[in-house]
Amino acid sequence: MTIDLEKLAEDFWSAVGGKESYPRSLETSVGWALPLAIVKLTHLGVRAVEDWFHRRGMTGFCELTDRQLRACLVARFGHGIVLIDATDPEDEQRFSLAHELAHFILDYLKPRQTALAALGSDVLDVLDGLRKPTPQERLSGVLRGLVIGSYTNLMDRTTHNSIADINTLDSETMADRLALELLAPLRATYAKMGTAAIDFRNGNATTDTTALLLTHFGLPARIARSYATMLVYRRRSKPSFREWLGI
Repeated sequence: MTIDLEKLAEDFWSAVGGKESYPRSLETSVGWALPLAIVKLTHLGVRAVEDWFHRRGMTGFCELTDRQLRACLVARFGHGIVLIDATDPEDEQRFSLAHELAHFILDYLKPRQTALAALGSDVLDVLDGLRKPTPQERLSGVLRGLVIGSYTNLMDRTTHNSIADINTLDSETMADRLALELLAPLRATYAKMGTAAIDFRNGNATTDTTALLLTHFGLPARIARSYATMLVYRRRSKPSFREWLGI
């Protein structure tokens, strides 16, 4: 199924009531648009996440080997909490929030809304893990792939290339793509590249685009480099009509 990421981003800004200027922090906008809280902890890790929830009477969210994290998303009962490493640079925190926001929309909120639209409010207790689905609910196929109970996503500090599970890799890739559409939308990025007079025909296009993504859109360097490579490749692979004619 094709997901229109541009529309999802536009729906988010419609719920906010307006778009932020660049670079976007998203922190205030998230509060206006979604039932999603943001918490910042120093030196975020699996144990720190578990301790934070345990002090609030909630347990069993992670139960994994301790390691450092950039961010963590926990969602239940239609609401979510994003925990972010407060010691990360501002640009890393910006992308971490956008990435976890994307997971909340793509992997939790959107499937939940689909199930509610198809089966009605009676399915809420199933989605929240309060009862098992009936045979009819199982047969409907709507519950396939939906999260039952709480949803947890850990944004590790390792690269996505280290992830073996192809489903997880797809989920992370989609979350990255929506995060970029929120922070540096494709149309706005190409428009800015045009006003910056970036020449796609020379060898400096990727470097110049990376610099633009760093300074204007506030992306972290590791993300800006890979996004710039994609943008330049995509632009070069689609010559204009004049270029196609050799003019």
